[in-house]
Amino acid sequence: MATWSEWFKNADKDDIPLSEFLIINQPKDIERLYSSGLPVCDRLLVACKEYLNDSVVKFCEKHNGVWIRVYNKTERHYKLGLKGHAQVKEYIESLDIDVSKFKIQIFEFDPNKFGGNIVSGEKGVYIEMVYGDQLDVANCWKEFCHGYISPLGILKFHETDVTDEMKRTAFNVLKCLKTSKGNYMKGYFEFVVSVKNNIYFLDYKVNLK
Repeated sequence: MATWSEWFKNADKDDIPLSEFLIINQPKDIERLYSSGLPVCDRLLVACKEYLNDSVVKFCEKHNGVWIRVYNKTERHYKLGLKGHAQVKEYIESLDIDVSKFKIQIFEFDPNKFGGNIVSGEKGVYIEMVYGDQLDVANCWKEFCHGYISPLGILKFHETDVTDEMKRTAFNVLKCLKTSKGNYMKGYFEFVVSVKNNIYFLDYKVNLK
């Protein structure tokens, strides 16, 4: 399954009113994520017109790499793996947008080994993963493996050729969502796992129509 933002981007191209079925409120979704207790990336949120400010420069210097999301209520852009403020500046200026009408979120970027999505609801808990980063997930560039929690509480995959490494990683990611009562947090989640096996959640949505 492609990421939520890609669904909206492609629906907009075809004049499909996806917002009637899927609700997106990026600022609230991010605040929900960062108050959830889930492992997350270091981040900086500023108005897009402030992209030359010292706070943005210092954040880019602090991390070996960053990824950026540029957005307003109707339009979203993002780029992974930027190195330093010069590349951030170059990317924003390449978008040909009115920066006064956008906000930016900048996150630390730790090179990824896995990316994926989780849907957890009344009908069950489902996880989709790829070897790759969230850009591969967003665009469905690589083949997904599809896992689920069985009625007995066991993680299983539909595919028969899933590696032990992916199974262990999926188990560890899902463990982050497990509550003290043994249930799973409800919602839609996007995550990546770094080459150092650090888990980062990137999105957490609960408003499904």
